[in-house]
Amino acid sequence: MGEVAEIVGITQLLDRFPLELSGGQQQRVAIARTIARKRALVLLDEPLVNLDYKLREHLRSEFRRIFADSDTIAVYSSSEPSEALILDGDVLVLSEGRLIQQGRAAEVYARPETVTAARQISDPPMSIIPARLSVNGARQWLVHGEEIGTEPAHTAGLGEGDYQLGVYPHQLSTDRSRPGVRTVVDFVEVSGSNSFIYARAGDAILAIKEKGVHDHAIGDGVQVNFDLGQMFVFDKAGNLVASPGKEVAHG
Repeated sequence: MGEVAEIVGITQLLDRFPLELSGGQQQRVAIARTIARKRALVLLDEPLVNLDYKLREHLRSEFRRIFADSDTIAVYSSSEPSEALILDGDVLVLSEGRLIQQGRAAEVYARPETVTAARQISDPPMSIIPARLSVNGARQWLVHGEEIGTEPAHTAGLGEGDYQLGVYPHQLSTDRSRPGVRTVVDFVEVSGSNSFIYARAGDAILAIKEKGVHDHAIGDGVQVNFDLGQMFVFDKAGNLVASPGKEVAHG
């Protein structure tokens, strides 16, 4: 028990009664008791939600090590995609009480089967924007009727028509070095050394992650661009039809 108490930072609390503990301390005690019992199956329902940031980061890596080195099966419930990716176990993605995808966390992130799964596994969610693939002459992707670049190899097997393009926040930028999408800034969130710029393109909201502190004002017009080779393509129903590294077979 002493080793577990040290891992969760409660060594100095072992002589106290439950009513003498704060809510966060009681939660750490509950986590320690769960680990120390070494059950065949443990259920953890958002166990880190009330803990401070540094302790959450510490315990996430400790959980991964502890359960990897034991025969315990841990069912870990979380609403934070980052926890699923850090723990890197088998993931069940749920939406409205229904299972929509299953697999290793990194695999789900790299190949979400639906728009819903793509949004669930990323925070901020994957940006989704309506687009059209034109095959009139050169094959081009269009957003709001404007060309955003030549078709990448992994979408070469798709037929002409309307689709939904998906891009993770870190794959978007406001660099004007290549064709992009015209947007209007809704708001900017500064998080540590990064900024998240939320910009509107028609009815779509794009979340752009950029390094540093940006001073875009609400209402500013910005051009958002991305590498088409990194984009995901979903059909109008929201099902994945093309993803980076997976070329579409010609029918």
